[in-house]
Amino acid sequence: MFCVKKTTMCRGLWYFLSAQKVQEKFNELNQSKFNSVIGYSFNFEGGYTNRKEDRETNYGITMPFMEEYKHVLPEGKSKPIKELTKEDARLLYKAQWDKYNLGYIRNKELALVLNDYMINSYARDVARRVQGILNKNGHNLKIDGVFGEKTLNAIHNTNEEWLVEQVLIDRLKRYQYTLDREPYKKNLYNRMD
Repeated sequence: MFCVKKTTMCRGLWYFLSAQKVQEKFNELNQSKFNSVIGYSFNFEGGYTNRKEDRETNYGITMPFMEEYKHVLPEGKSKPIKELTKEDARLLYKAQWDKYNLGYIRNKELALVLNDYMINSYARDVARRVQGILNKNGHNLKIDGVFGEKTLNAIHNTNEEWLVEQVLIDRLKRYQYTLDREPYKKNLYNRMD
């Protein structure tokens, strides 16, 4: 290192470089965690569909979802749903993962369950539902649909195995109305297993 004397400038540079390395390591671990859970959702979000009783989707991506996260796509703009590739879907889902800070969740099973629930539902609604579950467990969170520092602290200060179970129960209740409708019945039962 070119700083021989321990000056304020050298210490500041050292802290900057250390913080930069920490951020790089977090980004690497975050990507690795995302890669390890997204395959689960891709098992159920299979290719293009355009059913009259549902919206047009490709890998579970709808046009409103793509519009929200299109900045991560090549050229930063939307494309026809039918033309989405699996890699496009991965980029879009990673943008949602990052927006909701799922990479900060220590428990991989909880991260997987939340990520898949958010993919298969409206992410902000899922975040609100989780905040409600946490509040019923003694926390006092604002139900705003944002997984910020307070919500993440509440998650980490809750028995995460219990929380996984509660999120799965909540998800099952939420989907109860579709469980008797084909073609969703089999997919939802398999997804909840």
